[in-house]
Amino acid sequence: MSRISIVWAALAAVCAAAAVFLGWHHPLAPGWCIAATLLVALASARWPTLWLVLVPAGLPWLDFSPWTGWLMVQEFDLLLLAVFTGGFARLAFDRRRNPGDVAFAAQARQLPGHDSLLLWLMLALVLSLIAGLVRGLPAPDALRPGWFQGYADPLNTLRVAKSLVFALLTVPLLGQALAGDRAAAGQRLLLGMALGLAVVALAALWERVAYPGLTDFSVVYRVTALFWEMHVGGAAIDAYLAMASPFAILLLVRSRALGPRLLAALLFAAVAYTCLTTFSRGVYVAVTVPLLLVAVVRTVQPDPQRATVTAGTGRQTGRVPGWPWWLLALLGALVWSALGPESFLSSRLAYSDKVWAGRLRHWDNSLALLRSRTDWWWGLGLGRFPSAYAGAVPRRGFSGSATHQPAVGATPAHATLRGPAAGEKTGGLYALTQRVPALPGARYQFTAQLRAAAPVDVVVQVCERHLLYDWDCQGRLLRVGSAGAGWQSVAVWLDGEPFSAQPWFAPRLAMFSVSVASAQGQIDMANLGLTTQHGQALLTNGHFSLGLARWFPAAQYYFVPWHTDSFYLELLVERGLLGLLPTMALMLFAAVRVRSLFQADPGLALCLWASLAGAALLGVVGSFLDVPRVAWLFYLLCFYSIGAGQARRLAVVAPSAPGVAAKAAV
Repeated sequence: MSRISIVWAALAAVCAAAAVFLGWHHPLAPGWCIAATLLVALASARWPTLWLVLVPAGLPWLDFSPWTGWLMVQEFDLLLLAVFTGGFARLAFDRRRNPGDVAFAAQARQLPGHDSLLLWLMLALVLSLIAGLVRGLPAPDALRPGWFQGYADPLNTLRVAKSLVFALLTVPLLGQALAGDRAAAGQRLLLGMALGLAVVALAALWERVAYPGLTDFSVVYRVTALFWEMHVGGAAIDAYLAMASPFAILLLVRSRALGPRLLAALLFAAVAYTCLTTFSRGVYVAVTVPLLLVAVVRTVQPDPQRATVTAGTGRQTGRVPGWPWWLLALLGALVWSALGPESFLSSRLAYSDKVWAGRLRHWDNSLALLRSRTDWWWGLGLGRFPSAYAGAVPRRGFSGSATHQPAVGATPAHATLRGPAAGEKTGGLYALTQRVPALPGARYQFTAQLRAAAPVDVVVQVCERHLLYDWDCQGRLLRVGSAGAGWQSVAVWLDGEPFSAQPWFAPRLAMFSVSVASAQGQIDMANLGLTTQHGQALLTNGHFSLGLARWFPAAQYYFVPWHTDSFYLELLVERGLLGLLPTMALMLFAAVRVRSLFQADPGLALCLWASLAGAALLGVVGSFLDVPRVAWLFYLLCFYSIGAGQARRLAVVAPSAPGVAAKAAV
């Protein structure tokens, strides 16, 4: 075995060990996680480009944080580790050589300039990653690993860093896919992105039908689909839609048969509706502006594929179908209905100037965190913005926090829940939550042991709630008085009307939550219970002997300290200029390199360009590098654009045997 094969085998072993370790500690289904990891690894080894479908399709839904309580690790991480295990194992032990692979490798070594630049960019990204880890992680003796740490804890550095680590590990598999059959790789990426978009659109449609209603645009409700990272706000779904929506257009343009074209049109309409119901000004700009520019380019620039002549016949190949103008009429009617005088969208647009003024103050406060030349060059460290901002900006700290305390002697294991450090306005806006069934006609009783050093107000609720917005609720405000160091037993029935039955096709999710409404308030909670009038117990791990497993911290309405609300500012604050500049150079290099793909596949080239432009535009008013799976998609699109453009250049300029060159050009 060669030395390079040993490296691939070692990487496969490390990824396999990490996947098994994480899967074994999964709070819900460790056995299923390990079995699924093994299956995906075997499939990835057998079909080396299958991951281009599996990973983009799984990205929008492989996160079960509200049910597991995991924040640092996601099920999406297990999927990537399984793909790496199979892909690297194939690279290590598959001794068969594809002529196209050999030609690609030989030609890649001959390319000057651009590829050297890419290597330097990747090296700069790696160095900024290492610097961010060094700056972000505390000394080893102060690092306390745990499965349920939050965004202000040291392990948040590793959570933010993993997206770039995973993206760099994806590069060899991406190179293999593009070297073998670039056209097939593009088709698989399109299929994977389309499946992912379908999941997001269906989740958003269900969310709208179940809660505010499909056509009720007057209610304050913004869809989040399955992006649970938005439990503290942020731009997770915004960034995903900005990067993924162009693939819905590409699928529609490429679909020629009536059935697939109808499905593509429905997907496009559903994605457009999802973008509309985010009620995000950033999404509107980041999705529409690149697509309009693409439409202009397609109008001005002739499509090379339309002029292709079928060999031996002298006839032109079939034209790409025209744009379905009826869809634009439908979308126009939808936007018009959403812009009614009492609509939520109209009110958001009316307050845009105030929102912008607040955003500028937030950016000023964020820049003020960089206090030295070292901070400006190297940043504060990966994942350190939330804790730094909350500690440095007066009255802009967290609205609460939750920690686990293990059992010690006669003191039972318990959770400590804190309210805001200052400001009554944010009291009760941070809760420890758990998913419970929304039982029609049920009344809920809350039982617990509580301990407080000073009188504190505690809000207990069971609400029909997807993520951010409460619908119908049963709740109770408890005034817990100081009782020294002793525990107080509580058993109360929650007030409110029982939940009504929901349609089978759009059932509402329910969430139990407990929060501290008092500024500087703190409560210790042990042996939490929630039962119905029929004695049915609904909470899991209410004794906290399993840490915070099954418990999910969630904020509402106030999200300031968790995000910079700017991709570029996030890079500058956490990674410094030495992290910002290489990332921007990577985006620019990808946008330039994808031009080489236009002659061979103009549709995919324009789609990738629109995705990169969408990310760049959304990044002005939204930060998404703190959402690992969305950040990974950003890096993937950058590297794919560079790799696809390079594959085209190799097929055109490289001196090779005619048979090999013809195969590489497919």
